[in-house]
Amino acid sequence: MSNRREFIQKLTAGSAGIVIGGAAPGMSPRSYSRIIGANDRIFIAIMGLGRRYPQFAPCIADKENNIELLYLCDVMKSQREKALATFSKLINCKPVLENDIRKVLDDSKLDALFNAAPDHWHTLAAIMGCQAGKNV
Repeated sequence: MSNRREFIQKLTAGSAGIVIGGAAPGMSPRSYSRIIGANDRIFIAIMGLGRRYPQFAPCIADKENNIELLYLCDVMKSQREKALATFSKLINCKPVLENDIRKVLDDSKLDALFNAAPDHWHTLAAIMGCQAGKNV
């Protein structure tokens, strides 16, 4: 049977261990706020890879925005490949090259579409995107 003095010593040692262990690098509660959850990541596609797509590059490349580029969509294969070359220098993932916006919008993982298409395709893509429940 322990006496009061031994009990307080054990309690103090245990409390100190918890405090020191919690303050160890990488273990503080503050570090938990930097963990990015799956719902915090935004999965996007870019449609229309002519003159406007380079304007999106800084936003997508910024790791703080937690954006993942899933698709590069354009009817011209050369434009898709040119955009892929640009983005591959800035991001770690490899987006899928697609020429049909319907296939892009069918992906349930996709959250938003950057619609940089010419006027005659812009409205159609916006309507289809809204019908698919995407942010266009």
